[in-house]
Amino acid sequence: MLNLHQAFFKLLPVFLSILGATSALFLYTFLSKDLYLLKTSIIGHKMYTFLNRKWFFDKFYNEFINQNFLNFGYHVSYKTIDRGFIEMVGPFGLSLTAYKKSQLLGSLQTGNVYDYALWVFIALMFIFISIDFSYSLLFFVDPSLFIIFIITLFFI
Repeated sequence: MLNLHQAFFKLLPVFLSILGATSALFLYTFLSKDLYLLKTSIIGHKMYTFLNRKWFFDKFYNEFINQNFLNFGYHVSYKTIDRGFIEMVGPFGLSLTAYKKSQLLGSLQTGNVYDYALWVFIALMFIFISIDFSYSLLFFVDPSLFIIFIITLFFI
């Protein structure tokens, strides 16, 4: 439940908006000539320029506070983290790693059939060992028996 004090402060902006709109309507409808004379007088002109100036609070705020935050965000967040660390670990790092590994694998190619057969055999061994190791984890079978079986098949 809202008490009277809370309800007053919640409705105060509505009442002040209505009061401002009605006073502006009254002043510009009935007292527009008097307002113009007040504005063009010396006191009115001084009061108008005093109330119309910005006092450059927004310039101070933009130059000394916002600009420092924007520079910090650009240099630290964007250049260091986004373009530096994340791109070196992410897309550029992955492509550079793939390029270096492909250069290494390219240097292993000799053009001899027995070298290719050796690499195919090693790859098949790794595949069978990984399959057998996952099978042995499921059924508690010794993977060394399967490795010995594959080696004996290869030499037969």
